[in-house]
Amino acid sequence: MELGVCTSPPSAERAERLVSAGCDYYEPSVAGAVMVEGHEQFVAGLDEWVRGGLAPRSANVLLPGDLAVVGPARDEARLADYLREAFWRVHELGIERVVFGSGTARNVPDGFDHGEARGQFAAALQLAARFAEHARAGGAEILVCLEHLRSAETNLVNTLAEAGELAEQVGAANLALVVDGYHLEEQDEDPSVARRFAPLVRHVHVCGSGRVPPRPEDGGRLEALFAELAAIGYAGRCSIECRWTDIDEEAPGALAVVRAAAEAAGLA
Repeated sequence: MELGVCTSPPSAERAERLVSAGCDYYEPSVAGAVMVEGHEQFVAGLDEWVRGGLAPRSANVLLPGDLAVVGPARDEARLADYLREAFWRVHELGIERVVFGSGTARNVPDGFDHGEARGQFAAALQLAARFAEHARAGGAEILVCLEHLRSAETNLVNTLAEAGELAEQVGAANLALVVDGYHLEEQDEDPSVARRFAPLVRHVHVCGSGRVPPRPEDGGRLEALFAELAAIGYAGRCSIECRWTDIDEEAPGALAVVRAAAEAAGLA
């Protein structure tokens, strides 16, 4: 199983250190990194995204918080323009998994009907999947991976079970799921739920308890999660998504903990 870290594009020196520590790729934010610069600036800087042998292969935070996809302020034209450009850039970078979390953008406003909001969110997922398919242009498949988010971050689709049911409802061929160990723990959801949606599970996020980098004491919990993934034959990537204090110092140990747990569970 390939292991990566969620981080902004690293310098060549940092990338080399991450690779030597066992990192296979990195996962930037779409809203916070990929879409920050204008189109021309992005094109001019394409060569800067691969440094020291490290390339982006997945991305998270698809939408900025002010681009609401549910509620009365939803602007489908703006959403479509954003997704068209975002997935074009994703394709240019060679990114294959785009995590649709974006809790603020999908938060249901007070007083707005949750059933209607769920329908709007389903439409946004369908739209994202459509632009991802258009962007691939015969290249590698780009999957939109719906993320279940804890209730502290959004009030819509908080469990893996809810995410799986919604993904099945939307039914887009390139819409998948990310299994996030942190949100499973925060919502007190058993990792075995992943077995219900085995064909849809195409990406994984992990961290230490409390969103810190994984530590040796997190090994047992990670191994339990990985055992469920091994049971469904998971063969995708796994990104460490945490709050780094000093990534250069913390990443080697964090990657070693995750690698050991994966090997113990049969996901080597």
